Amino acid sequence: MEKVLFLDSPMKEKPYGSMRIQEKFGFGPMDKKIGEYWAISAHDNGLSKIKNGKYKGETLKDVYLNHRELFANDPHDKFPLLVKINEIQEPCSVQVHPDDVYARKHENDYGKAEFCLWLDVEEGTKIIRGHSAKTKEEFRKVIEEKLGILYLFENRYTQMNLFIHLQGLFMVLKES
Repeated sequence: MEKVLFLDSPMKEKPYGSMRIQEKFGFGPMDKKIGEYWAISAHDNGLSKIKNGKYKGETLKDVYLNHRELFANDPHDKFPLLVKINEIQEPCSVQVHPDDVYARKHENDYGKAEFCLWLDVEEGTKIIRGHSAKTKEEFRKVIEEKLGILYLFENRYTQMNLFIHLQGLFMVLKES
């Protein structure tokens, strides 16, 4: 049996993307602005397929569900990891990743925490993470009433910076 499963994984065209992923890794469509490469994915919105060996042509999702022995008999009902490489050349939308309770109720999925490692960052790149509201009610009031008193926490990032983006934390990437 193959000791390593090589994957053919989806590339997602995004308005904030570019062609740097294709240029750096030497594959993918050279006529599309790729913003996300889902390198390891068993998510229904972008499934990786096995490229070699006994499971060639099967999705990572199916191999995970039917051959738990390859994954140390992991007990999760779904593959618990999504590895993406993001290429962001323009400001992105505001994101708040749901916790498990919200995601199960509204998306029939797990919540999303994120680990980010910045590998190639232009000088001056900023990310806004978090805000000053003390409660959900305070946050809602500021937004609904357009009070404009919600302070956002801005950080500068450089190569090899990393952070954990917890569920429920407000985040947006800004231009440098």
